[in-house]
Amino acid sequence: FMTLIPDKVTVEIEGRTVLIQAWVYPVEGITGHVVPVLFLDTNIDTNAPEDREVSSYLYGGDERYRLKQEIVLGFGGAHILQILDHDNLEAYHMNEGHAALLTIDLMDRYQQNLEKVKSLCVFTTHTPVPAGHDTFDVNMAQAVLGDTFQLDSLNHNNIIDADGRLNMTYLALYHAEFINGVAQKHGETSQKMFPEYRIDAITNGVHARTWTCDDMAAVLDRHIPNWRQDSYALRNALDIPREEIWQAHQAAKQQLFDFIKVQYGLSLDPEVLTIGFARRATTYKRATLLLRDTERLKRIAAEFGRLQILYAGKAHPADELGKALIKDCLLYTSPSPRD
Repeated sequence: FMTLIPDKVTVEIEGRTVLIQAWVYPVEGITGHVVPVLFLDTNIDTNAPEDREVSSYLYGGDERYRLKQEIVLGFGGAHILQILDHDNLEAYHMNEGHAALLTIDLMDRYQQNLEKVKSLCVFTTHTPVPAGHDTFDVNMAQAVLGDTFQLDSLNHNNIIDADGRLNMTYLALYHAEFINGVAQKHGETSQKMFPEYRIDAITNGVHARTWTCDDMAAVLDRHIPNWRQDSYALRNALDIPREEIWQAHQAAKQQLFDFIKVQYGLSLDPEVLTIGFARRATTYKRATLLLRDTERLKRIAAEFGRLQILYAGKAHPADELGKALIKDCLLYTSPSPRD
């Protein structure tokens, strides 16, 4: 599916020189424009076994493993872009603090010109809870990063949080000219979290062409032929006959129920109001909110009709509270969907 780029770059991890290669996957848009997506890879024979493992898992390992991944993404990503003759990029977008180490690379490249680096960097923060902000023990970070990380030479101390840990969100904030949250309310919350920075808001959206099921897409094709090219055209969906929307919805619902039947042997009733909750299991997504007052939920079902509730999602391997949420949901699970 991907093409290996022949050029390779190196980073330093724990005093070892680690080789990084990149694979390119072309993503073609609706107009035919192609965006190359790069995947970084340390699984190279000449690397030490522990370094080959760095690109093996998205979630896994300990804090040290995570920092190694961020070295590959931040430093390695910046180096790969440079050798691909992309040194004239107008912006580097950091999605959370995972790639924040690229700012140190840029500072070195532009002779510690902070204003130049800030003019190149955009930062998006997503998560107003600790799980969304990577932090590392300073001594461990120094040992892993080596000479590439000299806290004194960074000319500021506001990348260390109140617990004395290297905070990747702080590192990204300090070096970014434009910072945004992912909803108006989230922008307001983030502004309170980081009052010394200006936090704008750009509301999260979805890629309509990817997230629209086939039956609903067929309805849109009949009534809004250009919806794939122009998401704003979807405002005209208000004019689509309700019956067509309902039929497409029911067809998608039946596909879901057929899948559940095959996977889990459960037969659900398509005539019953069904609530779906499919998200990563972490506390701030509040999976158990619906189940907080089960007696009230039962009264609603008794008065207005039955409910079917579907839960799906996994917890981060290190998120013990998220795993506990799944267990809490299971406590409410009935062996019979009729109950």
